[in-house]
Amino acid sequence: MFGNFVRDRQINVVVRILCASSCANYVFTGAKSVYLEAGAIVGWHGGALQDYSDQMKNFSEENKLMMRQSMADWCSEESAFFAAINKPQEMLIWGQLFSQQKNYSDEIQLWSYSLMDLKNLGFDVTAEDKEIAVTNEKVGHIAAVLPVTSKLLSFSRSCKEALELTFN
Repeated sequence: MFGNFVRDRQINVVVRILCASSCANYVFTGAKSVYLEAGAIVGWHGGALQDYSDQMKNFSEENKLMMRQSMADWCSEESAFFAAINKPQEMLIWGQLFSQQKNYSDEIQLWSYSLMDLKNLGFDVTAEDKEIAVTNEKVGHIAAVLPVTSKLLSFSRSCKEALELTFN
């Protein structure tokens, strides 16, 4: 997993415009420190613990079996990575839970967290604008800031549970 490469080499990351998806999941989280230039967006949209059952509906049984093993391997690697960096793996899916509760998932392509919440989670992150942007002129408005609540912090999902949601 690329996050291990970043973590093992103690890489300091600079985000100029956008760090989203795998960049947010593994580069941002694995970095020794992160500096966000003015207008930089960091956005998450999911990870190995999410429910992929909608995507699996049209797969053949043979393809579902192959996907189940592949997803189990991915989830195991992702879990080991987050255990190694001592951060909650569930942060990769908190936005999905929040948008389901607030019923506006179609409006949010990505979610982010406040600088204070990221620091409280143990990330060494600094922003030139003193906060993470949710919009910039290069990519538009693509993110929402998700408050990290005690409810989210207490949420837990195992790889086994994620696979059951996806394949049962």
